[in-house]
Amino acid sequence: MKSLAELLSQLKERELSSKFVLNCTLAQTRVLKLVSSKSVRSLVSKSSGGQGSYGHGVELVRNLALWPVLVRVESSLAEGQLCYKDTPEPHKWLIEITIQPNRGSREIVGLLECEKKLSGRDGILVTFSNQRGDADSVFLEVMVD
Repeated sequence: MKSLAELLSQLKERELSSKFVLNCTLAQTRVLKLVSSKSVRSLVSKSSGGQGSYGHGVELVRNLALWPVLVRVESSLAEGQLCYKDTPEPHKWLIEITIQPNRGSREIVGLLECEKKLSGRDGILVTFSNQRGDADSVFLEVMVD
């Protein structure tokens, strides 16, 4: 069985967004499309039925503050054509990352699967927040194949 690193190497970048969030952190978020390898696709989803498989990556590149920052990253899907795999709620993904001063985090990737194709487009609203209540958002458009 392939490792997650090998699986992620089969993903092709579709859309990338970089933004300075929470007045101190450079964040990148991107959408990845799984290449059409049947063996890799079967590892991602046993029930994909020919539908598309995607990845949604979040990386906190650098914390420019002089103190550690706890960042809560909440992603929600706009139209419901896609769903997250292995999350409690299929249309939401929540992660919390603590980054030290002048450091970053590795990219964390959530796997997405096409539930039903309606319009050929969906969107991911990514909200970055901290423990003080500050928040910034990024919207990524996903072209559903």
